[in-house]
Amino acid sequence: GNLSVEFREIDFGKLIQQTMADMQEQIENSTLQFKCKLEDDVKIYSDGDRLYRVLQNLISNALKYSMENSRVYLELSTQENKAVFTIKNMSRTELNFTKEEVMERFFRGDKSRSTEGSGLGVAIASSFTEVCNGNFDIEINADLFCARMEFPLLFKENALEKEHKDTSNRY
Repeated sequence: GNLSVEFREIDFGKLIQQTMADMQEQIENSTLQFKCKLEDDVKIYSDGDRLYRVLQNLISNALKYSMENSRVYLELSTQENKAVFTIKNMSRTELNFTKEEVMERFFRGDKSRSTEGSGLGVAIASSFTEVCNGNFDIEINADLFCARMEFPLLFKENALEKEHKDTSNRY
């Protein structure tokens, strides 16, 4: 409730590309191959700054925890009036925790790890996504980790309606 959110029209694919470009040095210094399949012109109504942080977190996690010399898959598609983004990677270590555990605040996937990170990553990504008008979920299948975000697609008619509603609620 203490987080300020600024909603506006976002081109989700361009936001993903911008995040990747900003992290290009880290990506190039890794042994990972990033495979992107991004649909064009996927518009959502959200807070781009908050979503940028979620995307950074998910890509950073992939860089930290993926199996060496493996691939990370990023996909953006539209399904049933929703923008759907997924990022998938094979874990470097065995994923010996449940979805519920990793979604809890302060959970660490590697219980022996004590120096790197706050343990808040997935919980904050989930909270930020929900505050930004979306849904966040993860799936664990053996050592495959998949994070998924969904947002309602923004069509021109509801963009104008939301803009008018936002303006009329300011006073």
